[in-house]
Order: sequence, then C-alpha cells, then structure tokens
Amino acid sequence: MFYGELFDAFGDILIGCCKKYAVCWIILVVAAVGVTLGLVFGLRGKNEEPRRMGAVASNGVSCAEVGGTMLDIGGSAADAAIATMLCEGVMLPHSLGVGGGFVATIYSKETGFVETLIARETAPAAATRRKLFQPTIDLCRNGILVSKYLAGVLEREEERIRSEPSMAEIFINPKTDNVYKIGEIMYRPMLAETLEMVANEGAEVIYRGGRVGRKLVEDIQAMGGIITEDDLQNFEVRWELPLHSRFNGDYELYTSPLPTSGAVLTFMLNVMEPLFTNNTDKYWQRLIETFKHAYGHRTNLGDIHFEPDVQEAYENLLDPLFAAEVRKLIQDDRTFENMSYYGANFHNVEDHGTAHISVLAPNGDAISVTSTINSHLGAKVRSRQTGIILNDEMDDFSTPGKSNIYGIPASPANFIKPGKRPMSSTCPSIILDSHGNVKLIVGAAGGSKITTSVAQTILRYFVLKEPIEKAVNTGRLHHQLAPMVVDVERDVPRHTIAYLQRIGHEIRYLDNDKAYSAQTAIAMRGNEPHPVCDRRRLGSAVVVEPDKLD
Repeated sequence: MFYGELFDAFGDILIGCCKKYAVCWIILVVAAVGVTLGLVFGLRGKNEEPRRMGAVASNGVSCAEVGGTMLDIGGSAADAAIATMLCEGVMLPHSLGVGGGFVATIYSKETGFVETLIARETAPAAATRRKLFQPTIDLCRNGILVSKYLAGVLEREEERIRSEPSMAEIFINPKTDNVYKIGEIMYRPMLAETLEMVANEGAEVIYRGGRVGRKLVEDIQAMGGIITEDDLQNFEVRWELPLHSRFNGDYELYTSPLPTSGAVLTFMLNVMEPLFTNNTDKYWQRLIETFKHAYGHRTNLGDIHFEPDVQEAYENLLDPLFAAEVRKLIQDDRTFENMSYYGANFHNVEDHGTAHISVLAPNGDAISVTSTINSHLGAKVRSRQTGIILNDEMDDFSTPGKSNIYGIPASPANFIKPGKRPMSSTCPSIILDSHGNVKLIVGAAGGSKITTSVAQTILRYFVLKEPIEKAVNTGRLHHQLAPMVVDVERDVPRHTIAYLQRIGHEIRYLDNDKAYSAQTAIAMRGNEPHPVCDRRRLGSAVVVEPDKLD
C-alpha cells in the first residue's frame, strides 16, 4: 500500500461453473477491510486544490446515480465504480453480477500512475463498505424495475429459464407465470442476504472458510462443479501495467493488456490513424479491412502468463511499424475472403454478457471498468443458498479438437489450463492529454463487437472531431473475419453500404431488438465532464457538481 494512509481498492472473486469442463472459478465484487491486494487511491485533503466536477456513466438504469452519490459524499472513483457495479449486477443480471468478473483500467491524477486490475479487494474510506452495498441491497429487497433490454433477454431465454428451477425462481413472475416483462418488479431476497453478510463481515465471509464460501462450494458441487473451499483461498488476482501508446498527436491511450483485447484496439488505432479521408465510403472500407486484420491476428493471442509463444504476435499488434506494414495490404476497392491473408489461423469464441462503467472523480482520478458473466445469464444456473447467478467464463476458452459453428478450428493459444484466464474482447480505456488530464473514458459491452465499437468511438471523437454523443450513438459497422460478413446497423448510410457491396463485402443487417454493442463514455469539454450512455441499451449518466461537495 503506497498511495497514502487511507486507500481504495477493487475487490473481486470470480464464480464460474461450466459443466462442460466440470470446473468452476469465482470472482465476487466485495468491499473488504484489511485485505491488501493492489492499487489504491490516497484521499486528498479538502484544501489541497479546488474540487472539479465528477461523472458516472453506466449501462444500468439508475445505477449512475448510485455511483454519483458515492462521489457526492466524498468517495473516490473506486468507491463509485464498486457501488455502480453492484447496482448493475441486479439491474442487469443477464450481463454481470457478483457471480462475474471485471477488468479495470485505473488512473490516479495525483501520481500520474495507471494500472490494470483483474480482481481486487477494497478498503473504502469516505464511503464505507456498508454505504457501497446498501443501495443494491435495498433494490434486491424493495424491487428491481425490469428494463426493456432485460425483458428481451428473459423472453429469448425463457425455455432455459423454465428448465432450470434455480433461475425460474427469480425470473418467472408468480402472478402471471410468465418471465418478467418490461416495467414489472422482481425481487432478489436471497442475494440481498448475501450482500448484507459481505457488507457486514467483509471478504472473510467468502474466503477463509466463511459461510458464504461454504454455501457456494456446496451449490456448485451439487451442480457438477469441482470447486473446493481451497480454490477460493488460493485464487490470485493480477495487477498489471496497462498498454500505453500515443494517439492522434499528443494524446496518451491506456488500455488493458492480455488476456483482454487492448492490444487489438491499439493495433486498430495505429493502422487507421493515418488513413483519414474526407471520402467516408473509402474511410469505412479501410476501417473494415483493419478490423479483419485485427481479428485475424487476435486468433494468435492468449493468456501470456501461460502461453509464452504469443509474445511475438502480441508485440506485433503494439508495434506502429507492424501496423504500417499491414496498412500496405489495405485496398480501397478490394477485399479478400482468404482468412490467411489477414493473418488468421484459428477462431476464438466471444462473450455476450457484459456491461461497462466509466467514472471520473472530481479530483481527476478515472476508472474504466468492464464486467461480465460471459453469456447472457452466464451459465444459466444460480446458487440457491446465496442467490448468485454463476458465470460460464470457462466457455471463453477454445476446446481442443472442436470447431466453432463456422467450421473454424479452435485456437491452441486459448486452450484451457488450470489457473489460466481466457481471451476477452474487453478493452476498458482511458485517454489523457499531454498534461495528464483525462480527455476520454470509454469501454463497451457486447461480446466480440466491443473492440470494434470502442475503436469507432475513439476515431470519431478524436479524428473525425464528432461530439461524444454522436460518436457513441451513430450507426456502426463490424467485421470479425469469421463469419466473412460485415455486420451493419440500419442507420448506416445507404451509399456506404452500396460501396461496400460493390467491392465484394457481404452485408448482414443487425436486428433492431439486439444491441450491437453498448458503450458508456465520459468526455471532457474544458473542465466539464460529459457522460454518455449508448442509445442501444438504456442506461444512466450523472454529473456531480462541485458545489454539492462539502
């Protein structure tokens, strides 16, 4: 602990259950005092410098207000992010929750230090652990308003929900015998009890043979998992340096390292930065070809701590000279269907159940954090004794000897190994100016479309000079090499679609009821933060005014 006497840190135990492999792993976002596991923010005295405005943007309806309240009482960016994630876990149970994990890029304005976190404990200061948990506990007990997006997921997953009693108990409305619909109220009393125990007793209630941990192990083993209490105690988190690169002149991009897709994002921006043209059709052709190369090389990546052979591919994606060589392969009037042309050998699976939070504290600290339970509703099973929905993160690994639904072989670099983390499309990012001031905090939910959507927003905001609201909400395109099609939102200009079709691209329109990739972002205009929630998934955004901070 080295940033002061009072610290904030993140906490996380990851719970996953995948019967396919009969293994489980656990990450639960908790606030624990006395567990020193990583990066912290020292709290400043009130007279050190004038307070600035803070902001929170969340994929969850009303959850940004929960995080904003933490900033309002003098809490840190970490306090706000934890409280917001807990809220999202009940407002967006299909996307994240205490049974899921997260990746965060964290910036301390005072020290200028940036780190990436995959799982952490927290020792809150101005915002006590109880204050962080109480809004979510209240939601679980008093009622959770079902959003349009959640209602759509429940409708699509109704058959699976009905076939699993532990899920039917919480997602089938007893008054109607149907899955909950938009505007209805559902309750999570068992989860409320679990959160209350963690709020009152700290991490020991899960670690060290605590009662929540014992119940989790019992339930997971009953469902075919092989996790033990020792696994909970032996779980280790990683603090790592983020990827750092210069972008668009003097801007500094910080994003997450392997096994996330920060390197893929960095590569996309390195390739595209010099390719700006006022001809929008050609610009998007160049971007699509960049995406295809990026996803081709992504197939060679994995957890570098377990797959040292990925080092060369990893370094290539970060090297501007490699980007320049790839740039020579991009043609304005031609595309290719041979995957090897784009550097691909294998295909990696994608995740769907994600959500993103962007936080800017009044003192200039920033957090960009993406949470996930992998697929919608995770493993689609729930610990009945704790109320926690288990994730299916193990399914993010490739399976030896099996091809995906497109017939592409699995990636050996992403095969499962004990203790290994699977590849992820997440890339929580923070962009600073040359003076260390936050200019943009951005990240996204949406599986394999996360990386391309974040790249498009960054390029629109910094290169095309679009307002952040337009950069986030304008129609997007996506190509991940397999399948060999361009996914297109219906508000993409028709002349652009026609141009791409003439070149030879196959176009696939995305259904209106399926979110492409939902972002949250905070951009700075002068000294004022502008938080934005993606129109594709109703969320929430709040600005904390300086005069409200005593």
